[in-house]
Amino acid sequence: MQTERLRIDNIIVGYRKKPGEFYYYSKDLYAWSGQPIKFKQTDKYTGLKDKNNKLIFEHDIISCNDNFFEIIYDKKLDKFYLLELSTDTIFNTEDVLKSKNFVFYSYSFIQKA
Repeated sequence: MQTERLRIDNIIVGYRKKPGEFYYYSKDLYAWSGQPIKFKQTDKYTGLKDKNNKLIFEHDIISCNDNFFEIIYDKKLDKFYLLELSTDTIFNTEDVLKSKNFVFYSYSFIQKA
């Protein structure tokens, strides 16, 4: 199932999933409806959750073994990668995420209140 986080620039406005033919929308990942939410950007869901059960999307920053990584998505290859922020080294997601010893840290975009 395709799931995306919806944003308007730096602000997360909701989520969208497509379990079949139609899209469903949610502001909180709990209550879903067919009522569209206005958005400008989408962040693709990785299919992974951190050790606290938080969904991980592209543009998220995670912490693993005292290192910080940004989740990046290559649309042409339809594949997620990790960008280690201290060295700008790119890793396959499997290299770090197999351990499930990672936690969500922040976003690569600035979240406004």
